[in-house]
Amino acid sequence: MARRHGTGAGTPKQRALLALLLTEAGQPVAVHEIVDALWGQDPPDSAVNVVQRHVGALQRLLEPELPAGDRSRWLLRGSGGYRLEVGPDDLDLLRFLALRQQAAQDGQPPTATGLLIGALALWRGPAASGIAPEARSHPAFTALDGEHLAAVKEAAELAPASWTYEPVVPNVIL
Repeated sequence: MARRHGTGAGTPKQRALLALLLTEAGQPVAVHEIVDALWGQDPPDSAVNVVQRHVGALQRLLEPELPAGDRSRWLLRGSGGYRLEVGPDDLDLLRFLALRQQAAQDGQPPTATGLLIGALALWRGPAASGIAPEARSHPAFTALDGEHLAAVKEAAELAPASWTYEPVVPNVIL
């Protein structure tokens, strides 16, 4: 589901909404935060209605076989916002974060370095690349880019103690 690629991901605002929901996968994203990410300080009066329409379009995109009126299994409403239900096997970002956490808990340089190298191999570019620059400036996306840079730094610091001679970051994309 979340690993689909291509340009069929809707309008620029729908892609920005999907990027935000993926960034916060499994967590509710409040409607006011969605409005802020999509329009910044100047949302239209119809912003909440537009968000609802974008959510409906994303539900149809993610689950084209879903009958009208049925509850989506991926994109859910609740807690004053919307939540995208995916797991580490569905989303590279969650796998990246899980591997970083495992590396931090392991503490042994060779294992931690291998976990970080695996995490970095999942990274495909700046968070939310391909969406409008004004939406990319949302704190959720800049925080993810910070997570990536921290993982690069951690892997580089651990590599000498791990006797790792393979490239720590095979395709550095900053």
